[in-house]
Amino acid sequence: MKHLCLTYLIFFFLIASQSAPARTINLTLTWDRNPERNITRYSVYYRQTPSVYFRRLETVTGTTATVAVPDNSVVYFKVTAINSAGLESPFSKRVRWP
Repeated sequence: MKHLCLTYLIFFFLIASQSAPARTINLTLTWDRNPERNITRYSVYYRQTPSVYFRRLETVTGTTATVAVPDNSVVYFKVTAINSAGLESPFSKRVRWP
């Protein structure tokens, strides 16, 4: 009987720990427009510590993006410009939040 109760307790704990939603906050990022005339969109990249790799988060046509990021974590952002031929610029300087 003790083994059965322990199994139910472990099962309940696993369900309870997985059902807790991850807390996120929305950040609005803005940047200066690229001076080249043929820029059609921008890609926003981010990484969360301790990762060293940036991944594409969103692609937008303007110079503003609202993104959801995990609360209580350090994140870094970079932006690239994409021209009408589909060529992507090098990364912008890295920005840290918070």
